[in-house]
Amino acid sequence: MRLITSYSQLLLRRFSGSLEGDALRCVDCIEQGARRMQQLLTDLLTYAQISADDGADHDCVDLNLVFQKALQNCKSAIEDTKAHVTSEELPTVYGRETHFVELFQNLIGNAVKYSGKEYAPRVHVSAASTDGVWRIAVADNGIGIAPEHHRKIFGAFKRLHGKEIAGTGMGLAICQRVIERYGGQIWVESQVNQGATFYCTLPLTKSVTPLSAAPLPAAETISIGLGL
Repeated sequence: MRLITSYSQLLLRRFSGSLEGDALRCVDCIEQGARRMQQLLTDLLTYAQISADDGADHDCVDLNLVFQKALQNCKSAIEDTKAHVTSEELPTVYGRETHFVELFQNLIGNAVKYSGKEYAPRVHVSAASTDGVWRIAVADNGIGIAPEHHRKIFGAFKRLHGKEIAGTGMGLAICQRVIERYGGQIWVESQVNQGATFYCTLPLTKSVTPLSAAPLPAAETISIGLGL
């Protein structure tokens, strides 16, 4: 993927003056397709690493620091959309920090991405101790999700908006994998055009749940698309 991306960029730099029409569009499609494939491979690697993690270097993780790191990773999208992202005081949990950064980054990133165009996105993260677990909530004012899709969206490569909104379809699958890794649950409460709140639970005490490698959909369900 790096090789394809590098040579397509080289073509555009060196021959942009002589490329036109279909030739220019084809090179641009190659570059865009390679970038999407590279992001998909990155997400698949993240998903696999969460499954393979043996918990040897897990420690106490301050979710307030995790929230700040996730904000930095989403900085470009937040600034582009003028999103307002806030958080209440968050707990300290047990696990690997990178897993929770992935969790928050995907949930916040999705909230910003699936916002309505009529107003700036608003995202709020909160936490409460209930029934022996921490319940984390990420609420937004976005386009919402129809109830019949509430379970479907957590599947690998499952996307509701096709090419209309960019993505690999792995973000929520990664979130679910992280939460399951620590013995918790994740779900969404939402209605169309009424925003969405993603909830996830994490144990109050140390808990690491071994995961078997989750089967992924058949290769033919993965669609990168070159825009041709």
